[in-house]
Amino acid sequence: EHMVTFIGNILDNSLESVIRKPPGERIVKLSMTDLGHDLIFEFDDSGDGVASDLWTDIFSKGFTMKETEGHGMGLYLVDKTIRLMGGSIGVGDSELGGAAFTVIIPKNRETSRGDDQDAHC
Repeated sequence: EHMVTFIGNILDNSLESVIRKPPGERIVKLSMTDLGHDLIFEFDDSGDGVASDLWTDIFSKGFTMKETEGHGMGLYLVDKTIRLMGGSIGVGDSELGGAAFTVIIPKNRETSRGDDQDAHC
């Protein structure tokens, strides 16, 4: 259930971000890796991206970059869900031109990163 929450929300945001691009330029990529003690999810898109000065703000409750009302909970819930799983999320620039999100989830809760680590790098 937790994985559906964060995967679905990040993919939904990525798809919304690329929809205004010409059909041949709409790229959304999800990579999943089982590495050591962690599961790593990498999301990349060719959308508009996220300005680096907003990389921390986008996880705040109520923050949105969308023009219509009724948004601003998605990435807040994603961050909260990932932290409940003992994981972390980071955002940056994608080589596709848009946003890149990296989610790291420990396979075993005992190897988690804890809630005090700043995961927004």
